[in-house]
Amino acid sequence: MEQTARTNKDLIQALETMGNKLRIHSIVATSEAGSGHPTSCMSAADLAASVFFYAMRYEVANPKNPVNDRFVLSKGHAAPLLGLARTGLVMRAWNGAQQQVSRQDR
Repeated sequence: MEQTARTNKDLIQALETMGNKLRIHSIVATSEAGSGHPTSCMSAADLAASVFFYAMRYEVANPKNPVNDRFVLSKGHAAPLLGLARTGLVMRAWNGAQQQVSRQDR
């Protein structure tokens, strides 16, 4: 039981860290582009981090796989955030650092 609690704390900390990274990159990306809505991206960063890096099943090497989960965001001004999150997934897989969470751990 204590191990599970520690794992949950580590998971939450990792997702919070990823949310913060997405916020920072959102500000940088929209500033460098000279357009965009960084605050919309910032307010959805924790949601994107949790979905993309924990809950969503997505095979990076096969993005057209029909069993991949799909993510639809109706908050259009936060579109840069989706690109950043997807890039994060690709980079984690490419670096061999992507962790698979088994169904029984959820």
